[in-house]
Amino acid sequence: MENDSSREQNVTETAPSVPPAPEPATPGSFEITETTIMAALSYVGPLVIVPFLVKKGDAFVTFHVKQGLIVFGIELVLYVLSGFMFHFILPIFSVINLALLVLSIIGIINALQRKEKELPFIGSYASHITL
Repeated sequence: MENDSSREQNVTETAPSVPPAPEPATPGSFEITETTIMAALSYVGPLVIVPFLVKKGDAFVTFHVKQGLIVFGIELVLYVLSGFMFHFILPIFSVINLALLVLSIIGIINALQRKEKELPFIGSYASHITL
């Protein structure tokens, strides 16, 4: 009897262990991959060029690049106009810049969560851009 139990212990000790299955992503969790980082980078001002050039064929990244281009374009227009406008309009530009910052943060969060969710106010315009 002792031989049988010792054989069972040897068999269980030498059996290859199976790695545990990866846990499914929970809603609201971030997925850090090259694709999600490139998509998130689309919302960081002029760095929108990097994902556009590096991941041009990826539909997920392209979706976020289009939205990032609109945000960056609005930022550029505000920057140029603020140089020519009177000082009483500058507080309005500050509020718009704050709104663009919030939209960028929402876009980065969506990208890291692998969501293709349109940004409020500007997301519908991104679908008209062809890259």
